Amino acid sequence: IGRKPGHASGTDANGNTVGQGIDIFPNPTEDAVTVQANGMEIATIQVINVNGQKVGDYTYSQTTSAVITLDKLPAGTYLFRINDTISKIVTKK
Repeated sequence: IGRKPGHASGTDANGNTVGQGIDIFPNPTEDAVTVQANGMEIATIQVINVNGQKVGDYTYSQTTSAVITLDKLPAGTYLFRINDTISKIVTKK
């Protein structure tokens, strides 16, 4: 699996675009992804399947990078909801 970053972006509570500094890699993956947030601290990451069901929920304290293990999930497309203390960002796997 090679490194193919997926870039995430979204909007904050005021409608401002945020999150251009977030990379999720490798994409596609079979076992785990790294979420690298440049310029923000990750508070929570939720993994959501295409049916809208939350299949993973992770909490962090003062980190800009996290590894999410996905090897127990069936193959498919998942959304990552990444929250810091100000904004919410959503991206596809």
